[in-house]
Amino acid sequence: MYNSKIDELIQFLEDKTPLITTHHLVDIDALASTHIFKYFITQIWPNKNVFLTYSKFKKSTKSFISKFNQKFPKIDLYGDKDYNLSQIDVIIILDSNNYNQVIINGVENIKKLEIPLIFIDHHLNLNPNSSELNLIDDTRYSTSEIIYEFYAQKSLKLSTPYIFLLIAGILTDTGFFKNSDNDSIKLISSLLTPKIEFQEVRKSLEIEKDISEKIAEIKGLQRVKLIRVEDWLIGITQVSNFRASVASTLLNVGFDVSIVYSIDKTGIKITTRAKNAVCQKSRLHLGKILNELHQGSGGGHNGAASVYIKDKTDEILDELIQEIKQTLINDLSL
Repeated sequence: MYNSKIDELIQFLEDKTPLITTHHLVDIDALASTHIFKYFITQIWPNKNVFLTYSKFKKSTKSFISKFNQKFPKIDLYGDKDYNLSQIDVIIILDSNNYNQVIINGVENIKKLEIPLIFIDHHLNLNPNSSELNLIDDTRYSTSEIIYEFYAQKSLKLSTPYIFLLIAGILTDTGFFKNSDNDSIKLISSLLTPKIEFQEVRKSLEIEKDISEKIAEIKGLQRVKLIRVEDWLIGITQVSNFRASVASTLLNVGFDVSIVYSIDKTGIKITTRAKNAVCQKSRLHLGKILNELHQGSGGGHNGAASVYIKDKTDEILDELIQEIKQTLINDLSL
């Protein structure tokens, strides 16, 4: 599927020193895809300098790294500390196509860096730059799946630790197959070996919710506003943190679409979720709706998307709700 893109990128990197990175608050798909991509480059050019850097990890990612290192103690997942941007010819950003989500060496506005940027991602394309080498495919459910295409095209094999990482990345970003298709399931099935059992990977991803996350979910439920569009139920609520967790909780208790937002002095952050059945029947695409909100910085998939807007007005939420309602109403008229 990506044959020409992959070939073009490999050709471009041949005489370059790349820096690989991802979004702030690194999740497990971002962790897996970046390490697997670095491993790919070192297999193509064993003597090439390749650097990998992160800003900050999510709590769930730290928990996974700890469990991963118990099984594979020789694999360092924390990235490289000793590098200088003057050494770097190109920055490759995985699992994000949004400038505002990336922090490198404390530089929050990476557009100011005079270094070419290439994005590889599975979220809706926000046209972050004009590079023809960008590889954006929002039909895939994880960036790890896209990176695996590099191995498939070049007939390269992943070693056991990287297979473990790949499966973990796919599992977490598909919500353990709640948001996936047959291709995701077939890929994981093909990767399992006697050395890697599915349940072992799954257990490495388990994490106990701390008290603050539980409180956020409870408060989100207490404050939720119900909006009914015929047989579709939309829930909207406000919390300070854990928007994604609260949005998923709303779906679990019966809402078809959830909108969770936080407001502070910098602006408004909105996280949305929708059940697969809603997206398939109504053709709802939350990523497209959020991407079109004025002054917004974000996007995502049909059933999961987020946006940050430097605006505190209620009009933003009203616009979002009306767009979702209109999509659902249009479905009823078909």
